[in-house]
Amino acid sequence: MEDPSSQNRNALTLVELVVVMTILVALAGLVMPRFVSTTQTAKKVATGASMVAVRDAMMQYWLDTKYVSLPGGTATAASDSDTTALANTNNRFQVRWLFENPANNPTVLGDELVITFDPDSRLGWNGPYLFKPTGRYFDSAGDIDTDGNHMTGTNFSTLYGNLGGPAVLSAVQAGSGVVSRPLIVQAIDNGTTVDCRVVSAGSNGRIDIQHDVSTAALVADTTGVLVGDDEYVSFTLRR
Repeated sequence: MEDPSSQNRNALTLVELVVVMTILVALAGLVMPRFVSTTQTAKKVATGASMVAVRDAMMQYWLDTKYVSLPGGTATAASDSDTTALANTNNRFQVRWLFENPANNPTVLGDELVITFDPDSRLGWNGPYLFKPTGRYFDSAGDIDTDGNHMTGTNFSTLYGNLGGPAVLSAVQAGSGVVSRPLIVQAIDNGTTVDCRVVSAGSNGRIDIQHDVSTAALVADTTGVLVGDDEYVSFTLRR
């Protein structure tokens, strides 16, 4: 006759179940920090790749347009019938121009013209220089202060992009549930060269690097005060 006590031999007792759950919780405590760390590292790597892509695209954009978009170029708002084609020295390095031809943009932005690519001279805007934008430079007007110059406390200026314009987003998010910030390009014109860098806001969600600080000063700053929480990729453009 079968022993009744052996009928449930394959089932876990309450004590055994508690032990198993305790082990699983302990293992989760070991694995989760590594998983989070790996995810953060992956996001930084992805952001770094995007920054390099923007740098390379900006260098090609510069080679195509640097001669036709300087003062005294082939056309200006004052002399050309097409006044919708204008990018100026203040915004000529915005990421938007990697996707949008300034010569076809419906907004008057200054007094300099970047013309469409001319196959004979091999000069002019020949984009898009990146496949497609990964986001927008802040879709909501609420993201920008009423003066229109920057997001509250984040230093995202209209110098770096236009509201709703095409952008490349960082994979690093600024806090829980916050949309990734756009990558921006800072440029300092030194006459014969332009000191440029692609900058990504860190987890604090703001641009810590001031636009008028040279890259040499950033490199020389051993305290990290000038860079803050940002990541950047620097490059030099020659006239």
